[in-house]
Amino acid sequence: MTEARHWHEGRRDGDAASLIHFWLHFEGKLPLMAHGTGEYLLLEFSEPYASYDMQEHGERITELGLLA
Repeated sequence: MTEARHWHEGRRDGDAASLIHFWLHFEGKLPLMAHGTGEYLLLEFSEPYASYDMQEHGERITELGLLA
């Protein structure tokens, strides 16, 4: 699993609050990206994007996540 989270000033909010996207990886297939919008969960096959800086709004950090 890969996850993208919002960080601000070197910190992030709790797990649910900071999670923006996550990707599930399956052998031989494109990663499956999930993104929650309100009551809906959108799914799309796509590669994880790189981390990026949003200046005063913080940054999005994309990295390997842990499945609990």
